[in-house]
Amino acid sequence: MTWYWALAIPVAIMCTGLPAFAQDPPGGQSSVAKADANAVKSGDALQAEHSLGNWGGLRTRLTDDGIDLRPSYLAEIAGVVSGGKRHGIDYAHQLKLRADIDLETLAGWKGWSLHGSLLERAGRNASADYLGDDLDQVQEIYGATDHAVAHLGYFYLEHVSGDEVSVDAKAGRLPVGLDFAASPLYCGFLSLGLCPEPRGLTINGSFSTDPSSTWGARVKVAPKGFYLMGGIYQVRPRYGGPSGFDWGFSNTSGAVVPVELGWTPQTGSGQLQGHYKLGIAYDTSDYPDLLSGRSKHHHRLSYYALFDQMLVRTGRNGTDGLILLGGWSHADRATSIFRDFAFVGLAANGIVHSRPHDSIQVLVTRGWVSHRLTEAQQLADASGQPLPTGFPPAPGGFGPVPTAPGIQTDETIYEVNYKLHAADGVILTPDLQYVEHPGATRSIPDGVVLGGRIELDF
Repeated sequence: MTWYWALAIPVAIMCTGLPAFAQDPPGGQSSVAKADANAVKSGDALQAEHSLGNWGGLRTRLTDDGIDLRPSYLAEIAGVVSGGKRHGIDYAHQLKLRADIDLETLAGWKGWSLHGSLLERAGRNASADYLGDDLDQVQEIYGATDHAVAHLGYFYLEHVSGDEVSVDAKAGRLPVGLDFAASPLYCGFLSLGLCPEPRGLTINGSFSTDPSSTWGARVKVAPKGFYLMGGIYQVRPRYGGPSGFDWGFSNTSGAVVPVELGWTPQTGSGQLQGHYKLGIAYDTSDYPDLLSGRSKHHHRLSYYALFDQMLVRTGRNGTDGLILLGGWSHADRATSIFRDFAFVGLAANGIVHSRPHDSIQVLVTRGWVSHRLTEAQQLADASGQPLPTGFPPAPGGFGPVPTAPGIQTDETIYEVNYKLHAADGVILTPDLQYVEHPGATRSIPDGVVLGGRIELDF
């Protein structure tokens, strides 16, 4: 029996809502709209804003019919002004259209919704061009779609049921990181070390991130204050190809099965939000040993522990306040590039009283390269051979696998930025990063990077 038969489990759970297809839409707010509002209140999502307002009433008419369209523009600029291999500046951008269709409002299918995203990306990578860094990036937006004019990010069906105990199931074209090890706080930062998920998990490829999706499904059961979430996702090196519409199974190497347990307390009279997560991801694919390059390991395990805790509340939503965040991940040292990865940060949202929607954010990320990869590079260097990176060649991949810029051990990135809420749906974020040991090697001088992000939600 092939692994993707396991997708039938969450699909079957979703289909328990099928009898509701014959019902009329209930009065008041739909279950999908309630779930969105609760996510903002609990700190699992950010409040939506629109720089172009109501589109002359069109947005309201679409929303009344259950259709929520969210076009956006995102650009990131990064300039290496000190250290690195050379100095220079790069730009990368994304145009994205997200669609969330509430099938309860549109067709009376209680608890059902359909979600999709389409995007265009282009630009260059300052980390590759000026820092010689193949492990981390100072612009998280770069890559994944290979300058695609139109790329499908995700496309899935969702069913939400229950009240005291919520059951949320998804199935379709999904990135693992859309739900697992995720937080709306992470992409307040520009570096790939945390946005969209901790780099220690995403660097090995099978823990896919938006917009790299494969066939997958997940189920989340959430009694009050806790949740348990599990899923299964196809592992396929090129995901959906440059367009995202290659939905086949060629070159599928196996499946990744993530499980996450979460605790979401609210403490004190200020109802200070907290999110505490323990997770494990089991990958059934075969991987070569980083040291020998030949012997195969028939699975790979990754573990992670993440948290964020509000210390001071400044507003009603779940991300309004001073928030401490941190985390750690560990992966199989025989096959994983980063054996360990850790981060700690602060997000001060609304701390400046005259600027209630602005944020000051500070982050430190550190990745430790597997000793087996370091030893393999030392042996290659001694024999005059190119240094391996630990990245396996992907069948039909986008380009040649690069060689390491030097013997790799560890890399740390320090980041601080100011998130300026210029207007509804308009955010400007000047950013400063200090990259210690670019590419996790001592052969490249530490780099100072000045940059910024522009976000426009239309």
